[in-house]
Amino acid sequence: MAAVCVLAVPTLANAEVCDKVVGENWRTADGPVWLLNPSGFPLGLVMLIGCLVLVLAARLWWLGLAVSALLASGSLLYVLVDLLPDHDIYRAARYEGCRSYQTDLLDLGLRLFLAVVFAWLGYRARRDVIANRGT
Repeated sequence: MAAVCVLAVPTLANAEVCDKVVGENWRTADGPVWLLNPSGFPLGLVMLIGCLVLVLAARLWWLGLAVSALLASGSLLYVLVDLLPDHDIYRAARYEGCRSYQTDLLDLGLRLFLAVVFAWLGYRARRDVIANRGT
């Protein structure tokens, strides 16, 4: 009887990893979470689109470079904290289905692509601001 109770405890603990890692709104039918499939309200995606509009419309070159630096450093941190160590919590989240290697690599690639896009838009906006000052 004691062995059954002891064996049941890790199973119950592992069944609730995704609630802590991803959030309370995640359900098994949602699949793995990444930037384009967030759990709950996509606040990060809305902020990225808002920053993109500001960089394009208002020529805020510094915002483009700042967002690019944040995305690049966040991607590096993401790799160093989750993907390389492959710790127990990450494995449990993969086992439950809220994370996967494929979607994490897609997420990383998308974040790095967006970092390059923001850096390029920030550079172009800076170049246009400097060119308009001379005229």
